[in-house]
Amino acid sequence: MPKQSEAVVDTREIGGEITPLGRLRELHRNLHILAAVVHRVLEEDPVESLPDSQISVDQMRLLHFVALNQGARMRDVARGLGIKPASASLAVDRLQRKGFVRRRTNTEDRRGVHLETTREGRALVSRVAHAIDAKLSEAIRQIGAEDVDRFTELSAQLVRTLDQAH
Repeated sequence: MPKQSEAVVDTREIGGEITPLGRLRELHRNLHILAAVVHRVLEEDPVESLPDSQISVDQMRLLHFVALNQGARMRDVARGLGIKPASASLAVDRLQRKGFVRRRTNTEDRRGVHLETTREGRALVSRVAHAIDAKLSEAIRQIGAEDVDRFTELSAQLVRTLDQAH
């Protein structure tokens, strides 16, 4: 097995060409940049552009998760968003006070609480989704539908591959 210092040599250009490991490192770098741009353009900007909105990007992400998963339990939300249950509970408390979500007690299991979006919560998710759709439509127009489709396929393949390796 090569030493870690020897692996660094593999990332350099050899005869003007980047090695496979070098390509993967470049991909890794580009994915970090993509994640940051997606977060800013498709999450922060639409939420921050809402008039008089008092909802954070993280709260919007939770609200969106609940909108897509009506009846989810708190542990489902925490797991789905990669946060601690206590953090999810605090965020849900804030969203509930703002009138965007409600808790429903499970009639069969009194301890079980399920989350639902309110009409106001669904309307807010819809407004943000329309803003995101407009940005994505513009990106598709500039890049081209075929390239977007290809990128979508390749990124899904990369996710599956990385997830299986984990």
